[in-house]
Amino acid sequence: MQGKRAWELALVTSKAIAMTNSIRIAGPATVPCPREPGPKVTRSGVLGCWLVAALAACNGSPTDGPAPGGKTESATDPQSASYRPPPTASIEIVEVPDTGISLGWGWNSVDNEPVPTICVQFVEGNELAQTRYMTMSEVSDSYELMQSMGMSAAASVKTIGFAASGKAKFAKDLNITGFSSNFVMNASVENGVRFAAPVPANWNTATADVSLISERGGRQGEIRLTPEARKLAGKRDPTEFLHLCGNAFVSAIFSGAKLTGVITIETQSQEQQETLSAEMAGAGWGARFHASMEQSGSSATKGKNMHISIFQTGGRRDSIPVTSADLIKKLEVLSALAEDARKDFHMAVMPYETLSNWPAASLLVEENEYDELASYWGSYNTLYDEIQYALDHPALFIGATMTNGCVELNHDRSLTAEQIERLEQVQDDVLDALHRLQRFAQHCATSESGCEFPEGQFRSPYAYRIQLPLSKQESALTVDTLVTSHISDPAKQRCNIAKDNPGCLSNAEIHDWRDKIGMELLTFTALDERDALAAKLLTRKLTVEAKNCGNYGTRARATFSVEPEFPALWYDPRIKTCIEHPDAAAPPGQCPPS
Repeated sequence: MQGKRAWELALVTSKAIAMTNSIRIAGPATVPCPREPGPKVTRSGVLGCWLVAALAACNGSPTDGPAPGGKTESATDPQSASYRPPPTASIEIVEVPDTGISLGWGWNSVDNEPVPTICVQFVEGNELAQTRYMTMSEVSDSYELMQSMGMSAAASVKTIGFAASGKAKFAKDLNITGFSSNFVMNASVENGVRFAAPVPANWNTATADVSLISERGGRQGEIRLTPEARKLAGKRDPTEFLHLCGNAFVSAIFSGAKLTGVITIETQSQEQQETLSAEMAGAGWGARFHASMEQSGSSATKGKNMHISIFQTGGRRDSIPVTSADLIKKLEVLSALAEDARKDFHMAVMPYETLSNWPAASLLVEENEYDELASYWGSYNTLYDEIQYALDHPALFIGATMTNGCVELNHDRSLTAEQIERLEQVQDDVLDALHRLQRFAQHCATSESGCEFPEGQFRSPYAYRIQLPLSKQESALTVDTLVTSHISDPAKQRCNIAKDNPGCLSNAEIHDWRDKIGMELLTFTALDERDALAAKLLTRKLTVEAKNCGNYGTRARATFSVEPEFPALWYDPRIKTCIEHPDAAAPPGQCPPS
């Protein structure tokens, strides 16, 4: 039977390929197949019979199926025993898709989609013990919320590009801004893992039943490709194998119950946020956490607006917690919910190259830059909401201005009409970027050619953050406070996630963004145009007079500054005529007169 026809038949549910009550394989069985479904035989049962027959190359066995070149495949093949997987082949832990999954199914790591074909032979093993834990973390934007809830970058991108449901919708719809303190409590009870264990070396079609050697499963033998899958994998062109099997398979599934509570407490200053952070970090699980939730005692939450959003995975027919007391009671019964009505939420996917009878070279799977896309979207999404809050409450904020080389934040002022207009333009730019990110996320989620993030098409979120106003509730209305609130703290949060995260900044990069505060902005159509103007400004060797900027001001540290990875230039208003007339004659170190 042709391999292509056999694998067309293989695109069915895992129920159709279950061989016995203790073995799940895509291999043969000595089951007579009726030619047509009768009164006691379902059509899916017939398809299942024909499927296992097809995979066995019409009544073969997993230990005697022909390998490429006509060689007989065996679990004790010396060549198989000496095989070493490539160093790039490693197991990944990813989210279970909403459509469900089964042990042994294939997995497409490019699209992060299941492939409903079983291309490996294995025995199912189980652990019985549960694992329980609870964490509390603070988040400052939508991306960090998705990370704290265990959403992969690929899942985040799909959430960005398409209508979301379940956990993804919960994370996407929450309003997370820097003008509030946002704490995420994750409580999880994980049941014992269900995993793929090795098929015994002496397994054959005459075996009526194979029991596990222990509760963990496994015995002398190996997890291996089915004979038909190995034939496809041995071809010079792996396209057919990738289409029908994916590049990895589901080797373990983690299930149980999870409860996520997002606690949002409105704050007006950096000091209030730091106080709340210290209290919640020390509260953890117990009485102090309960006091914080009840806004009682000396808790820093007392007298402040607080919102609790709850998302539960697992359980059945139980009530939805609507108060802080309900939330704590739900934690007490989470273990029982995990046992009685489990929900699959994570799985391990193992590359086929790790299998001992893998016959081919490594499968080159193009990596996607999902994390960078998700990071940018999370920052932009939060930026939009923060700007809207400032526009709705202009009397509560002040904006930075530069006058005669002094960057000022005067507490006697509110947002001016000019600053409000500029802030509206910034919000429009952020909204445009969100729309473009959404379209790009849709492209990434459906593209078969991988996803490379076009960083040059999107400005760094910090280019917008330095234009945000400062809350007048801050005890110190200085540029340093603005930098801490809008640049340093968000950057350090990103560094806590990963040092290579796009939002993680070095101290030098933070200082560079600081120097742009209060400057005017000029954008170009290309980097070459920006660099040409910057070169002309450098040849002038511009000097500006240092000023005493008073109690609320900071002297500008540079006359102009380019923006990383984007065709934009920031400049001191005092050199505006140099910007407008870069080729005009002027004395050394000066700009032409206006």
